[in-house]
Amino acid sequence: MRDVTDPDYTVGIVGAGVMGQGIAQVTLAGGMRAILFDAKDGAAEAGRGEVFKRIDRLVEKGTLAADAASAQKER
Repeated sequence: MRDVTDPDYTVGIVGAGVMGQGIAQVTLAGGMRAILFDAKDGAAEAGRGEVFKRIDRLVEKGTLAADAASAQKER
């Protein structure tokens, strides 16, 4: 079994809808890399944007530090 703290650990998520976005956000918050896939053209990029909006909102609310948000977005 791989250690999830390994910097090469990546979670692939199929489906960029609300559920896939939530899985991606939790994955990023857990320190893992996430790759989001969707069969519909542009859906994965749109889902990524929605996840980033939620991360930014956590920074605005003061529940997530800006540097932690940047690190999550890099993953």
